[in-house]
Amino acid sequence: EKRHAELIAGQFNAITPGNEMKPDALQNVPGQFTFERGDKIVDFARAHGMQVIGHTLCWHQQAPAWLFQDGSGRPLPRKEALANLKSHIQGVLEHYKGKIKGWDVVNEAVPDGPGDLRDTPAYKAIGDDFVLKAFEFAHEADPNVELYYNDYNIDMDYKREKGLKLVRRIRDAGLRLDAVGIQGHWG
Repeated sequence: EKRHAELIAGQFNAITPGNEMKPDALQNVPGQFTFERGDKIVDFARAHGMQVIGHTLCWHQQAPAWLFQDGSGRPLPRKEALANLKSHIQGVLEHYKGKIKGWDVVNEAVPDGPGDLRDTPAYKAIGDDFVLKAFEFAHEADPNVELYYNDYNIDMDYKREKGLKLVRRIRDAGLRLDAVGIQGHWG
């Protein structure tokens, strides 16, 4: 709608897509990228002098099953799951190279309950270094784009230490991490 576009362009200098750049939106079928919806957001932003933050390269909620699971829902072998993750990240970052300021590389990997990482399809197929591998693949694909970890409630006591532990682990591995996004799910 025109008035929403005018409001956004007039009041903001950065934009982050809600769903248009999540793995299932960009590559629901292996090897078939569908960038049209994400491209519209990038084109809008560029036309209005806005920066784009890509959201997200790896997330358990909106990842197509083929990325980390076989046809029966079982975890893929590590090597195959890593190849899928790398191919997805490379394809996305190559397409958007020079058009996006930074990417939420991994979203919501820290659990609300026990453990240091969520028990997700990526975790089950790749192992506890899936976050590190995602950051490694993103930096290889575009060394100039900023890389972020994004999560909710990591500012809260029950989740803070796990979030800090993950950030330290990324940094200790020598991987690029430019910022941490803390979602504002205000109640």
